[in-house]
Amino acid sequence: MPWYKFIMKRFVAFVTGPPGCGKTTLLKQVAEALRQNGVPVAGFITQEVRHGGVRVGFDIEDLSTGKRLPFASTERPTPVRFGRYWLHLDNFETIALHCFKPGFVLIIDEIGKMEFYSASFRTALVQQLHFNAVLVASLHRDFVEQFAQLGQVFYLTRDNFDEVKQELMRLIQSAIESSG
Repeated sequence: MPWYKFIMKRFVAFVTGPPGCGKTTLLKQVAEALRQNGVPVAGFITQEVRHGGVRVGFDIEDLSTGKRLPFASTERPTPVRFGRYWLHLDNFETIALHCFKPGFVLIIDEIGKMEFYSASFRTALVQQLHFNAVLVASLHRDFVEQFAQLGQVFYLTRDNFDEVKQELMRLIQSAIESSG
């Protein structure tokens, strides 16, 4: 069904949980399931970059185009440092700011400290949270209290992965109405 055949009611969900519980995997699966049903999806996923089993950074991947760029790296210095990582905010903003599209389900992985180094991303996200939009984002544990009043929070574990995925899909589908 073409994207213009959908009417979206506001629905915001945040997925949080311990590292390695499957937040990124969950968001990728939700995005793919929506796409397979003809629902327009935009957003980004951050992927670990490992060399020899050691994490050396993160890439940001555009869910619409598949374009992937370095976001944080221990190997490529930039003017912005976060812990042991150099942040490539230009790459991050190239993809992250492109994902805020009206009429699309927005998937964000993740809302966290590194991402908030971008003032432009913070501004775009806050604006998006006040629109009639369907947004699902992974949320760093340090941001749960700040964002909990803006949407429904799901605490993901390896044990409840399937249940959370099913409930998210049910709620997203109920926020999306077919107009024909």
